[in-house]
Amino acid sequence: MNFGGEYVWPKLQQLKDRIASVDDLRSRAAEYTTGHVLDLSADALASSLYFYPDTITSLTVVTAGPKQNAHLRQRARTMSFPIDIRAAPDALLPVKSAAFDCVVSTFALCTVLDIEARLGEIRRVLKPGGRLLFVEYGLSREPEIARWQHRLAPIYSVFRWAVRPLRYIDEVVSVSGLSLKRAECSYLARLPRALGCVYEGVAHNDA
Repeated sequence: MNFGGEYVWPKLQQLKDRIASVDDLRSRAAEYTTGHVLDLSADALASSLYFYPDTITSLTVVTAGPKQNAHLRQRARTMSFPIDIRAAPDALLPVKSAAFDCVVSTFALCTVLDIEARLGEIRRVLKPGGRLLFVEYGLSREPEIARWQHRLAPIYSVFRWAVRPLRYIDEVVSVSGLSLKRAECSYLARLPRALGCVYEGVAHNDA
């Protein structure tokens, strides 16, 4: 068991999220979802459940393991739409192809080792015309901030489930086969910019 990844990192991330008020970003990602929705952001989903509109048809949640499952199942009982909770510890998604109208990823793509494989899976499970709505930590385009991000990168490697911020998220999404419709890069409030560079955007499955 990786103690840092299983226990220390989630606590640090929760503290960081509270300081930076990232719930506003999660709310925006969930607000305009429709139909059958897949959410990849299980570590934060216990609170994010309440951001989804009652009008969605269903919500499927992918978690890293049984610990997250138990907490989510308790919260899911209070929701008005059906929720299906599944474990997926790697890039592969245990769901059918072309099954979802929307996929939501808030600070989830930036934690996977093989982001290209995960994006390929997202494209597979989206219906034609379906949308990926994402909010992810990424590499700043300001050289001085990017240099600090590279300096801090070895610290992240200590934690198994840590953020991997040294990617231009918009570029990675663009070459995945999804059609990038919007992407904005900004910085979270009340955090050093090297710790709070965020990409927010939407991509469509035009296949």
